[in-house]
Amino acid sequence: MAPPPQTTSTYDAEALSDEAEVLRLKLESEYQTQQVRNTPVPLIPSESNVSSFFKSSVESAVKGFNEKIEVIKGIGPKVYNFADELQRIKRFGSKVRDIDEKLKSIAKEDIVLGLSPSIGSGSSRFRLFNQRLPTSSLVMRSKVVGREEDMEKIIGWLLTGQDSDNNFSVLPIVGMGGVGKTTLAQLVYNDERVKKHFGLKAWVCVSEDFDVVRLTKEILESTIGSSLSSNSLDVLQVKLQDVLSEKRFLLVLDDMWNEKYDRWDTLRTPFAFGESGSKILVTTRHKRVASIVSTVPNDHDLKGLSDMDCFELVRRHAFRDGNSLHANGKLEVFGEKIVKKCKGLPLAIKTLAGLLRDKRENGEWKDLLENEIWDLRESEILPSLMLSYYHLPPILKRCFTYCALFPKDYVFNKIEIVMLWMAEGIVQPKGRKRLEDIGAAYFDELFMRSFFELSNRRPSNEASSPFVKPSIIYEEIFFDLSEKLYIKSFFESSNNMGLGFVMHDLIHDLAQYVSGGTYCRREEYDKPSKVLTTARHLSYLKRNCNVEAPEFVTMKSLRTLLDLEYYGDNFLSIKWFFPTMEYQFQFLRVLRFRKCSNPELPNSIGKLKHLRLLDFSFSDVERLPDSITSLCNLQTLILIHCWSLRELPKDMGNISGFLISHFLPAVSWGDSYKMPLGMGNLTNLQTLSTFVMGSKNSSELRDLSLLRGTLEISNLETIGNNEKEAMVDSLKNKVHLLGVRLRWSEYGSDVSFCDLGRDEKIEEDVLDQLHPHTNLESLWIEDYGGMRFPSWIGHHSFSNLEIVSLIDCCKCKFLPHLRQLPLLKHLVIEGCSAIKIIGSELYGDGSSSANKQFRSLETLRIGRMDEWVEWSEVVEEEQGEDGGQFPCLLELTIWCCPKLRMFSHHFPALVELEIGMCHDLRRRWRIFLHCYIR
Repeated sequence: MAPPPQTTSTYDAEALSDEAEVLRLKLESEYQTQQVRNTPVPLIPSESNVSSFFKSSVESAVKGFNEKIEVIKGIGPKVYNFADELQRIKRFGSKVRDIDEKLKSIAKEDIVLGLSPSIGSGSSRFRLFNQRLPTSSLVMRSKVVGREEDMEKIIGWLLTGQDSDNNFSVLPIVGMGGVGKTTLAQLVYNDERVKKHFGLKAWVCVSEDFDVVRLTKEILESTIGSSLSSNSLDVLQVKLQDVLSEKRFLLVLDDMWNEKYDRWDTLRTPFAFGESGSKILVTTRHKRVASIVSTVPNDHDLKGLSDMDCFELVRRHAFRDGNSLHANGKLEVFGEKIVKKCKGLPLAIKTLAGLLRDKRENGEWKDLLENEIWDLRESEILPSLMLSYYHLPPILKRCFTYCALFPKDYVFNKIEIVMLWMAEGIVQPKGRKRLEDIGAAYFDELFMRSFFELSNRRPSNEASSPFVKPSIIYEEIFFDLSEKLYIKSFFESSNNMGLGFVMHDLIHDLAQYVSGGTYCRREEYDKPSKVLTTARHLSYLKRNCNVEAPEFVTMKSLRTLLDLEYYGDNFLSIKWFFPTMEYQFQFLRVLRFRKCSNPELPNSIGKLKHLRLLDFSFSDVERLPDSITSLCNLQTLILIHCWSLRELPKDMGNISGFLISHFLPAVSWGDSYKMPLGMGNLTNLQTLSTFVMGSKNSSELRDLSLLRGTLEISNLETIGNNEKEAMVDSLKNKVHLLGVRLRWSEYGSDVSFCDLGRDEKIEEDVLDQLHPHTNLESLWIEDYGGMRFPSWIGHHSFSNLEIVSLIDCCKCKFLPHLRQLPLLKHLVIEGCSAIKIIGSELYGDGSSSANKQFRSLETLRIGRMDEWVEWSEVVEEEQGEDGGQFPCLLELTIWCCPKLRMFSHHFPALVELEIGMCHDLRRRWRIFLHCYIR
């Protein structure tokens, strides 16, 4: 039976604590509205007092709450209603006693079973690992398949003379448990070329106990071939120094777990006395261990076997005669299933093949292969992979177990996982550090320990990015960059921001094994799995899920309800799923219900007081209920692709507690949408994909100083002369905002601004006030109605700006000075139909010949410039052979510029030139062929 990662009693305790905190927030909010009527009093217990309620005796805690209630009664009838609600805390007493007794019982049980947090250190060890045998250097080559490429790569490194400063080099072999790291090291160790190259060889199995004295002694004994009696580190290290002195040695340290640099530093001291060219191989599951010992630029990351090698390995271990008709027949029927089940892991293949070895009948093979891999008797897979799990700190065990909610081969991204961990309450606060960054550190640690692997596929949950793939070609750059900046800025500093991550199938099985009955998935319609009443987390695919509505009634303590579906047209009514939501899911923290067919959501959502993450992406929702503003614990609200959404609650900005930090609305709501007032009150907000400007909310943007990633600000034409001053420094204080898209409503160049109620001067002033922070990397300006661009655009202080896009700024007659932007890589100018000449006004005054013009620009796209006639070249006095105004330009696109006659610029790096619908240029085509085709 799997050890439970978290018992139902601990879940109950957390829920109880949450409920007390909800009451505290309600009282605090109401008290703030009543302060003008009464003298301030110590109305409610502080957060520390709420915590102490569970630490102190129940009787004294209840007595304290009673005293608070008496004080509250004098404040006013409105607050008194909440005081009455606080009476419910009296009923917590019996619950706390029950939970306390259960937790004490579990703690005793953990000690008996060896499941205490000290597992992996000291004498308290889980009995599962007591039988783990140490490894040796011997290997039976005939039983090993594949690894030739890995062998040759490592042997090539061993035979070269590259050294570090200490006469020896260290190469870590890194991979998950059972992937064959030890076998690969054995093959290399016994290769004839290696034997001839090294004067001394030693093999030591390190394991979890990194005892420097023991390891020094075993290294010494392995080199001299005899046992030693001394346990003095000084005696042993001096002796080892003598043995290694002026000898080229090879040392294999197998199965290392040590993460303490000082211990490694002590152990390696004698190695420096060997001859130059000495080498050390270290096998480990943990990338952090590798980083401590490595002296080479890259570790050797060991992957699983190919399918062909897996077939051959089964043949050698499952049959006495691997070439017999019996073997061929069995492999033809079951070979593919074995390979799929073991997913390239040699240990799993050998274990399974060994169990199949004495089975003759197809039925026996079928029965064995249909078992879970953990149920196989005499299996070495369980202790091998479970060892990695038990080495995790308790908090990482919860993080890893949560991943049992995802199906096999599910590609997840880092942001998605961290958001879910935060909503579940797994991520623990630490000083002033953001929860997102603490969660990212958890994720990185699991990746370092080989629980997660990088994937070359896109995430299964595409909607975890708030940006929608556009249909207009010129916006593709904006989409790609917005997604990139969203990912880049979500965490303060974090590695492993690849496209997606996966768990090896057996690692996934491990997560499912240790999850017990608290984590459940409903995936396949024809293979229904029973959802236990102990379930706290449920994920499902709507297209396959056969969960009946009555079944949800049994899951009253559910904390996570996760829709995994992204593709398909399976829209369902939320009322069918949850007819009485507030009673069924009162402890829910995560609700992801995509493709909801209801135009209006039930008000009962507001009863889910523990809810932290709410996701209704891809739904037909037209409005959110006002009750959603009572979700005082809400952290993340996701409404991506909700194209029908026209209305948010009027009091959206007054969500109790102001905890919401990530709000991802539909990207484009159209003209009918109005952003609710009070959004500026959400001062914890870090992610906001769109801010729809109105005449009454122009000042609120300034207060959202924590925003990061990319922000689109639309409907800027609604700002009048009286509101423009409120825009001062609206963006300047947002140091983490890397991309800004400023949009006015569309207009034509021949349209009178007066008829539209717009004013060129006001729009110029507004854009001037929207000066972003100089950390900006991407700037988009669309449908701007001013006749000039402000001076901050193109200022050299924007040293990180990589993309500038000026779209449909029909009234501007001159472009901003962009030449001095040192990192500008992509420039788009489209629909600026009033511009006739592009020349010095784009390049600047040309006074600094030391800087190449557009020295980093790689792509330039100019289009729909109806009046553009001339593209003049500015000649530099000091222009080297590789100079020019565009020394790095790779792609140039000019289209729909009917009056442009010619240009004579030199583009030394140009790879792609595209010109279309430019009639005057076509007449001079031979000039272009002569100038640009190389």
